[in-house]
Amino acid sequence: MKSKFILSILVTAWLMQFSASSQTKSPMEINLKTAQEYAIKNSYSTRTGALDIDIAKKKRWEYLTVGMPQVGGSIQYQDMLDVPTQLIPDFISPAIYGVLVQEHLIPASQMPTNLNQSFPMKFGTQHNLSAGITATQLIFSGQYLLGVKAAKLLIDLADNGLAKTEQDVKQSVASTYYLILTLEVNKQILDSSMINVTKTLHEVTEMNKNGFVEESDVDQIHIMSINLSNLISTISRQIELSNKLLKFQMGLEINTPLKLTEQLDNVLAGIAMESILKKPFDPKSDITFQLINIQEKLSILNVKNERYTMYPSVMGSFVYQKKAMQDDLDFFGSSSKWYPTSIIGINVDIPIFSSWKRRTSIARAKIELEKTRINKKMLEESLLLSYEQAKSTFNNSWDKFNKEKENMQLTKRIHDKNLIKFKEGISSSLDLTQTHSQYLTAESNYFSALFELLNSKINLDKLYNQL
Repeated sequence: MKSKFILSILVTAWLMQFSASSQTKSPMEINLKTAQEYAIKNSYSTRTGALDIDIAKKKRWEYLTVGMPQVGGSIQYQDMLDVPTQLIPDFISPAIYGVLVQEHLIPASQMPTNLNQSFPMKFGTQHNLSAGITATQLIFSGQYLLGVKAAKLLIDLADNGLAKTEQDVKQSVASTYYLILTLEVNKQILDSSMINVTKTLHEVTEMNKNGFVEESDVDQIHIMSINLSNLISTISRQIELSNKLLKFQMGLEINTPLKLTEQLDNVLAGIAMESILKKPFDPKSDITFQLINIQEKLSILNVKNERYTMYPSVMGSFVYQKKAMQDDLDFFGSSSKWYPTSIIGINVDIPIFSSWKRRTSIARAKIELEKTRINKKMLEESLLLSYEQAKSTFNNSWDKFNKEKENMQLTKRIHDKNLIKFKEGISSSLDLTQTHSQYLTAESNYFSALFELLNSKINLDKLYNQL
């Protein structure tokens, strides 16, 4: 009995452990390239950009159908509650009396004098039903032909817009990814410092108990420990928030566990400064420049479109209709009759005079084209300037990073020596606190310069279209 009870406890414990482990999600391991590829497929901005392409394609097809045959049907029923009545001149009585007088059947003196009166007459039937079909076909329209070309350019515009969105997504993902790596390495160093400070605080506390150091020395080391603990907590929260930002940029659920597999040392080792700065830059290969190229083409088509408003357009049509008219409500009986009507026609719309409106519209379209070309040239020069600024920023960031790295190493060396001196009783706790604070400042400046360097490289990669 006892063995069965123990066995049931073991089985229950195993099931609880299995259930807990099955509910725990293993972290999603990603390097930078994987994160960027995932973001391109799943981020909110790229998904809406892909929908914009679909919308542009549907709009193009909608416009194409304008030049295709259009067929429509119609059915109309009318119940004339009061059939329209008109007064008709009395042309019958004068004719009859005229014949009677002419044939000498009555004397002219007997002919009535009020023969020029009118009498009411109803026209139409009470129930009317008509059914017909109408077909139209655009034969020629210069504006339509240009519209087809413009619709294709709108798809190209949406394609390039998505490409630019993907580039921006890659940039933001890379920046956040590197920020997390930087913060994590910074925290690792601070955690290591915290271990040393905690150890020092314990040693100094024991020394104070034995009367070798003053209580103020213990308090100074305690202050160091508190400040360092606050700094670690701040960076931990920054890491947590940056992880959530990265998930949002990738289109992941906020609570999805992530594990970044890139190593910061490998990222730094991969920065080849000379080769980066020697790469040729062509502003015409930039996605923004390609977008304004398409806008220029659309402006050219707009000028042609305004000119084509002066050209005639031709439309063909065919109408077939049947109509039934009778006083009873029986359109499909054996006695009912349907009367057909067939019409075929061509409509030519010829613009003649619009009080110079068309000429003014053409002039306005030309001005807009010239404005687009000026903006295109300005963008080209702006991209060249941005490239020079990005190179200069990268150069400065590289120099600043190396100097801050050297500065951090020097302050660490000074702090380590001061720590030894303090333990030997040569240096004061105030000196130790100052050198420790100096080291933390240098470390913070180093990681700030490191992140600045990585961001400047990302900006250059974006200009090179190599994100």
